[in-house]
Amino acid sequence: MRGLLFCLLLWPALRGSPQVDSVRLDRSFVKHVAADSRDYFLSPLRWEGRDWLRVAAFSGATILVTLADEPVRDFFGDARSPLADGISRYGGEPLGSEYGLLVAGGFILAGELSGNGRARSTGYLAAESMLLSGLLVRVPKLLLGRQRPDAWPPATPYTFRGPFRGSSFPSGHTTLAFSLATVIADQYSSVKWVPAVSYSLAGIAGLSRIYDRRHWASDVFAGAVIGVVTGHYVTGKHREKRLSLVPASITGIPAVQLSCRW
Repeated sequence: MRGLLFCLLLWPALRGSPQVDSVRLDRSFVKHVAADSRDYFLSPLRWEGRDWLRVAAFSGATILVTLADEPVRDFFGDARSPLADGISRYGGEPLGSEYGLLVAGGFILAGELSGNGRARSTGYLAAESMLLSGLLVRVPKLLLGRQRPDAWPPATPYTFRGPFRGSSFPSGHTTLAFSLATVIADQYSSVKWVPAVSYSLAGIAGLSRIYDRRHWASDVFAGAVIGVVTGHYVTGKHREKRLSLVPASITGIPAVQLSCRW
């Protein structure tokens, strides 16, 4: 009987939503970002067999996509037009830069003004995800030195000139767009159209980079994967279960509840 009563007392505290709605710009969030960043960049030190298999699969898939780099570049080259140029320049490309930052800031502002915890948290999580993924892609960009499709002299998908002499692989714009889209999709997964729209817009950002001859298709593919992985990582870290005992009162009787925060 006591066990049943204890479970009944705990039930209100165990209910919760998988979405994150408690993130605020405070010392706790700053510490969380610092810890997430440390774990994110040191994670290869803790990888096991399954993790290395995933990395191998990602590497193999990226290499396969390079086979389509030149045909895809030529396809988009043949499809150029003044209208498409404008759409790509003012509609697609900024989705992975200015528009993305505005969306994250908009969620924060809307959440702060309305008191909507999920919107506010989405903005801060998106900012963290974009920060981490943006820092990560700088490493292969600088070390590999892959030449862009519009490089001069003309380059092939396999032109790598070493550290600090190229910045094509992977696509940073695409990485940021997909890291933002993944956070929004995770946070609003219960609204069916949100993930579809989020990932579609991120895809447009990636396609615009190919259309503008700023990236190869394999650059965009790698950037998208990194963005998705980072977005899931950030929301997952903030969604981890934390248990604590908190004082409570049941019809005036002092009690203790087990708080389960997501």
